[in-house]
Amino acid sequence: MTKGKASPHAQTKPFFSATNLYGAAEYVLREDGGKWEPCRRHSARFKASGLKDPCFDIYYHHRDGAAAALWKPKPIRYALVVGLKAPSVADFYNRVVRTYATVLVPLRPRVNIQIRTSE
Repeated sequence: MTKGKASPHAQTKPFFSATNLYGAAEYVLREDGGKWEPCRRHSARFKASGLKDPCFDIYYHHRDGAAAALWKPKPIRYALVVGLKAPSVADFYNRVVRTYATVLVPLRPRVNIQIRTSE
C-alpha cells in the first residue's frame, strides 16, 4: 500500500535469501557423496491485511556447472508443500480449497500418517 491506497502493481517480496537458502558453503553441502539439496524448509509470517490475491511464483534456474545453461532444460519433478495457518478464520481450509480448487493437488500418502491437532 502507498499512502493508504492499494498499489496497481504487485509488490514482490523474496521468500528465500542466500542465508536461509544455502546455510553453508557449497563445498560443505556437497561433501556427503556430492549430494546437495539447497533448501528443505523455510517459514515466514504475513498479516492477512497486507495481502491481496497472494501467490508464490517458482522458477527453475537451470545451470551447466557454474554457468547458466545455454540449452533448454528437460522438465524436472518437484514438490512444493505449503502450510497455512489463520487461527482467527473458522472456515479457512474451506475458503482455500474453494478458491484454489483447480490449482491445488491434495497429498495422497502411501502410508498411514498420524496427525496431531493442537486443539
